Amino acid sequence: MAGIKGRSGRSPRSVELTLHSLLDAHWPIADRVQVIKTLHRNAVDGNHQAASLLLAYAYGKPTERIEHSLVIEQANREYKRLREEFPDIEAQQLAEWLATIKGIEVEQIEGVQ
Repeated sequence: MAGIKGRSGRSPRSVELTLHSLLDAHWPIADRVQVIKTLHRNAVDGNHQAASLLLAYAYGKPTERIEHSLVIEQANREYKRLREEFPDIEAQQLAEWLATIKGIEVEQIEGVQ
């Protein structure tokens, strides 16, 4: 529960086990197999959500990559300022250093060959 000290975050393992027990008791294997077959059929027929769900459970959900445009904009401003302030530092070296600090790719910094 959010906001209660010691009770926020993930549910206790006992709650999870209780849920598994309930599902095992009231959802027969034959019904589960039917659900998976239906999900598979929907995925093959072009249902994107069904395909994504099946692939996520079969192979694991891909790592989500979120580009933070604000961070990239700030890095570009800082790169330009640092290039003017330290012209003796090689552009590529400066870009690599800044990209590492900002957690972005070097290619996202404008003006780097």
